[in-house]
Amino acid sequence: MTDAIGLHLDRHSLAIFRGGQISVQPILKAKQRDAVDPGVFGAQHLLDELRQRLLPAPAAGASAVFAVPGDFDVPIVSRLARICQVAGLDDVAFVDAAALTMAVEQHAEVALMLQLGWRDFIVGRVRGGEQCVREKTWLHASMSLARLHDRWVESIAAAMVKQTRFDPLHDRGGERSLFSQLPRALEEATGDGQTRIVVTSSGSEFAVTLSSQHFEEVAATDYAAIIDALLAARGEAKDLLCVVPQATLHWPGFMARLSKAIDARVVGIPDGLLAKVACSLVGHFPAAHATWRVPKLSNSEWQVALVKDGAP
Repeated sequence: MTDAIGLHLDRHSLAIFRGGQISVQPILKAKQRDAVDPGVFGAQHLLDELRQRLLPAPAAGASAVFAVPGDFDVPIVSRLARICQVAGLDDVAFVDAAALTMAVEQHAEVALMLQLGWRDFIVGRVRGGEQCVREKTWLHASMSLARLHDRWVESIAAAMVKQTRFDPLHDRGGERSLFSQLPRALEEATGDGQTRIVVTSSGSEFAVTLSSQHFEEVAATDYAAIIDALLAARGEAKDLLCVVPQATLHWPGFMARLSKAIDARVVGIPDGLLAKVACSLVGHFPAAHATWRVPKLSNSEWQVALVKDGAP
């Protein structure tokens, strides 16, 4: 049986669906996020990622569909195709991730797609219909995941210093501990209203409990930058959908602010969903070509998955 592979690259992670298994991992590590070109993620770095995560190596005749970010033009896709060939993927079709997302949703006239990166973020506007196509993409450097995560971590450290007189940022171990706990802390704060963060140093534990409001206030300017960008991109559309990354569903206060500001249905797209959809479309798009128009998809499973993780 031919090895069918679905891939989705965004501005901070690479998702691969193969053999019924999904893998989603950051494409850039924290220490690399300022050093790698955000447009191509560093050719050698991406090649290494693909080689490592496509083990065992694809067999001869393996086919893949690769969903790519909204700011990838033909030259970048051509470079990506060469990287895939070196990694052992010769039969690869490329498809616009924003148009593919719209094809999954089906029911909106226009959708705004938010994509977050370590150094910037993208808002894309996509037109629905029998053929879904991205109309325009805006690149914004006013906010980035790197700056937002840094602000949250620095605020946690400041609170810990104030409450315990211990500075977790005094060494690399404490800093790494805060960054590693951040996703869980955000999710807990969003769901439970507060979270407890613990750092161990020289055999002693130092803990701080922070509220959801704390994280929301720290991120207020970043939230505003994203929401303003989405509002500016909406145009005159009346039947509007807003698609946000799954991570934002766990940003304290973000969904409430977004839903209040924008007159649209807001949904979150689960990590790995587009890689699964891409895998199901192997053979539907021409290999070695980039497809910017995607027909509506009839698989209701994808629609349920998209809405399920959306904002209430």
